[in-house]
Amino acid sequence: MQKAIQKKKIKKLLSDYNEDQISFSKHCKIRMKQRGITEEEIKSILFNVQKIIFAEKELAEGYKEKKYRFVYSLSNKYNLLVVVVLKKKKIEIITCSKNMRKIWNLFPRYKI
Repeated sequence: MQKAIQKKKIKKLLSDYNEDQISFSKHCKIRMKQRGITEEEIKSILFNVQKIIFAEKELAEGYKEKKYRFVYSLSNKYNLLVVVVLKKKKIEIITCSKNMRKIWNLFPRYKI
């Protein structure tokens, strides 16, 4: 089950962290290599709330921490999906992928 969230709340959530507190799961590192995404690319965009076009909180079993899905606008053609878990002292990137914007627009989403 998901719940859409506003940019103002995202900015507040991320304000407790910095780039040094970002870690990547093993799964994420594998996917990043397969999908041509770099750690620097994720770190440079993660805190840029103005580029977020969609965000939701995931209520997932097995996670005590808060899990979120953020979609960032990379260009007129591509979006970047980043799934994160906010822990007490770090942000763990669970997975990420680049998507073509026209495919993303086929699915109904909440506006933020």
